[in-house]
This record gives sequence, C-alpha cells and structure tokens, in this order.
Amino acid sequence: MNKSIQKNFRFDETTANVLSRKSKKLKLSESEYLRQLIMSDSEVKAYLLLKEDISKIMIEIIRIGNNINQIAHAANLMYVTKEDFKAMREFENKLFWLRGDLQNVLFDLKNGMFDFDECYEQLKKKNRKN
Repeated sequence: MNKSIQKNFRFDETTANVLSRKSKKLKLSESEYLRQLIMSDSEVKAYLLLKEDISKIMIEIIRIGNNINQIAHAANLMYVTKEDFKAMREFENKLFWLRGDLQNVLFDLKNGMFDFDECYEQLKKKNRKN
C-alpha cells in the first residue's frame, strides 16, 4: 500500500486521548487505526475479531507443540510405539504449516492486505475437499 499522501488532522484533547487509548489497546499505530476505521466499520470489527481469534489459536498451537515435544521425549524413552510417533510427527507437520498460514494472515491484516471475501471462499473450498 503506497502511503505517499499525508493528511493532518486536529483533535480536541478528549478525542486525541480516545484515539490514543483505542489504538494502543489494539496494538496499532494511530494512523493504522484510522485507516482501518476509514475502510469500513464492519471490516474493522471483523479484523479485530479475526486477529483475536488467530492470536488464541497461535497460543494453542504453541501449547500443542510443547505437548508434542513431551511425547517425543517419552517416545525416546520407549513409552510410545513407532506408529504413535509417526502419527505425532505428521500432526506436528500440519501444525507447523497452520502456524505459518496464521502468521501470513496476521501480516496481511496488519498491513491492510487481507481480503475477507477471498478468505471465506478459500475456506469453503477447503471444507468441500475435506
């Protein structure tokens, strides 16, 4: 996104404080927060909900990864069968790719490049395959 045009705005102190507080709460710059609001209120809400959900999923993936490491340790001590170990590695590989996909979505969201309609269509296609 080319950001070559600069705009200056004047706010009263209360409005400036609200802008600052809301942008910090979302971990966005004030400029990015305003850009998101301008694009569409419904898109901002969807952005915030999706960002929150993705963050929760990322935390769960990290926890699952820790569990997999514990299982791998147990496998090395011969408490897990070879089949269990193979299944665990396949699952770990899927989590690795999922984590990468989620990081890409977060990057796109942060940079205003995420297309909700396109994402919805891709999810529908994936669900039809499964």
